[in-house]
Amino acid sequence: ADGKTIVFSETGEAVGTNYSIFLRKTDGSPAIRLGEGGFGALSPDGKWVVAASGNPTKLTLLPTGVGEPRQITDDKTDHFNAGWLPDGKSIVYAAAEPGHRRRVYVQSIDQGSAPRAVTPEGMSGALVTPDGKYLLAVNGNRERWLFPIAGGEPQKMNFEVAPDEFVMGFFDGGKSVLLRTRTLPVKITRVDLATGRRQPFKEIAPADPAGAQSIPSMRFSADGKSYAYSLGRSLSDLYVVDGLK
Repeated sequence: ADGKTIVFSETGEAVGTNYSIFLRKTDGSPAIRLGEGGFGALSPDGKWVVAASGNPTKLTLLPTGVGEPRQITDDKTDHFNAGWLPDGKSIVYAAAEPGHRRRVYVQSIDQGSAPRAVTPEGMSGALVTPDGKYLLAVNGNRERWLFPIAGGEPQKMNFEVAPDEFVMGFFDGGKSVLLRTRTLPVKITRVDLATGRRQPFKEIAPADPAGAQSIPSMRFSADGKSYAYSLGRSLSDLYVVDGLK
């Protein structure tokens, strides 16, 4: 949130065929490998990264300092889109039990804790309001709802989201959300939740556009002054051959 630390996953010749999670400071210091996994999310206190690995996909806590990894979900169900509650004591994620559609759960990181469903079936999303009281989830009809994490009736959100947009996260202490487009250049819009007013926030494109195809993931610091993104790039070689007969 302070823009000083980035968590990322990598695969390839340097780390092998499985994804590995790394932590790196934005001051240019070397990256530190934390363990196996992908799609990592850093805890609010910076002590843990929740990472996805295996098949079915399980969630594991990787310490950023001294300590041992801790698996916190079972091996029977795929778990996706993990995120943290602001107190750093619980996580949220989407999963589908056998014979059921996907829904969103909250679970304490204490060993032996059981998950608790926050949404009905057919919902996904792991965006939690900054006060930790509500979860923003979306259904198959692209309807967005705020679900009280402690329990209660959900509230339907009526802000406008274009077909090419999706919600990045909450901003301004929960007073607004940031939307982004899927195509390049990525156009980011701030939407005031009280009024629905849309305001251009930022436009992002890679400095070198050669082979750039997409920006699949992007994160902003809490004040919106720092950001990081991953770039999907496809390059090829063009050859000129002279003297053919």
